[in-house]
Amino acid sequence: MNIDNKLENTRNILSELGNAVSNLVNFSPEVFEDETIKNNLDDFRTAHAEATQRLSHPTLSIATIGTTSSGKSTAVNALMGRSIAPIEAGEMSGGVLTLRHSDERRLIIEPTPDAVWETGEWTNLSDDELYNKIQVVMHSYHERRKKKELIAPKIQAFAPLFPANELGLSGFLKVSELNF
Repeated sequence: MNIDNKLENTRNILSELGNAVSNLVNFSPEVFEDETIKNNLDDFRTAHAEATQRLSHPTLSIATIGTTSSGKSTAVNALMGRSIAPIEAGEMSGGVLTLRHSDERRLIIEPTPDAVWETGEWTNLSDDELYNKIQVVMHSYHERRKKKELIAPKIQAFAPLFPANELGLSGFLKVSELNF
């Protein structure tokens, strides 16, 4: 059974469970007047709604943390099957880079107070263009913050990412967001 079938099966079972609980409440509403049972039912409904939402858009998030030049970007690039996160031999404090799976290639560099780097949105970029633009922002931020406190840049890169494109090879859920 492939991952899409497993997800659909899980969604169906979760829906059946929600319907069964609703039918039970409708069949015997007096039972649910008890405060403890009512609170448990509310907790169930909250958990059910959250599970339903999460299954409608499954994601995998990865956050990396480590010392300078410890391989964080290298590991993420390898996992994604693309060289998008810039790799440096020395320190390059880069802010927040979010990689999102998309068939459309796009880059968003959010406006930041006192930014000395270009902000805006670009489309149809190659991996090299994504990499280079991100690298310029990270270098600019790193150099500028040596002289002045700055808010870290927030960058979103959209591109086809390996786990989302090759589910059979990776065994992962569909990836829509990766943070590091």
